[in-house]
Amino acid sequence: MLDDVLGWGGTLPRNRVLLVKDTVAASASFLLLYLLKKILATPDSLVIFVGLKEPFSHYSRIARKQGCNLAMHQDHGSLVYIDLLSKTILEHSSLPTDAAVINEGNKLILLFQKFIRILKEQPGRNTWIIIDDISLIEVIAQGNNAHVRDFLHYCRTLATDQQICSLLLLTHLDAYEDIDETMMANHLELLSDTVINVVPLVTGQAVDVHGQVIVEHKVPCNVNPNTCMDGFQNSRGYGLHYKLMENTVQFFTPGKHV
Repeated sequence: MLDDVLGWGGTLPRNRVLLVKDTVAASASFLLLYLLKKILATPDSLVIFVGLKEPFSHYSRIARKQGCNLAMHQDHGSLVYIDLLSKTILEHSSLPTDAAVINEGNKLILLFQKFIRILKEQPGRNTWIIIDDISLIEVIAQGNNAHVRDFLHYCRTLATDQQICSLLLLTHLDAYEDIDETMMANHLELLSDTVINVVPLVTGQAVDVHGQVIVEHKVPCNVNPNTCMDGFQNSRGYGLHYKLMENTVQFFTPGKHV
């Protein structure tokens, strides 16, 4: 049912930005793995997974329970995992001297350059860059939100007529408390084509319902541009309940689960 709401019932969307938001009270980790599995199951897909929160073994273990072998996808070249827990991937020693000097102030540019190299090695694929989670990317930028915004803008420009590239970003609302961080959260919203909010039930967790996902699609201003902001009018929202199980997750219309 979530696939239909997202518009993933047939083929995957192309050149889109999907933002997944959660809180401590309702983690979206299950949703990230669910979407990752869907993308990898699509022919000619390529996933560049940037892990800042957990090691690869964590994602691999959970995905295997859901019938998805991430190690196999790595071997076949459909999954490239970039481990940023160690930060070694961003060391200047791995880059030419001139690049190291140019990018001394913004290590995120080094990460972006790695994206470019991967895309050149595997051209023509339906590529998804997944970042878990985007709030931790600010640590690499040493708290410089401007660098994070530039990085996201550069990632968005990877999508061209010749190259299919979408972004899947996970962020935690609890991470944004002060004014600068709130501005960053707003920027993520503006950047996104679709926003998925994972939230707890108002009445608390039930036996058959563990929470809800609210999907908002931005609607292009094709009818009345005067009513729009930033090229979009009010989002269309769809709400689904979900139940987590050991090997899968079920999505259903509120009140319809048996």
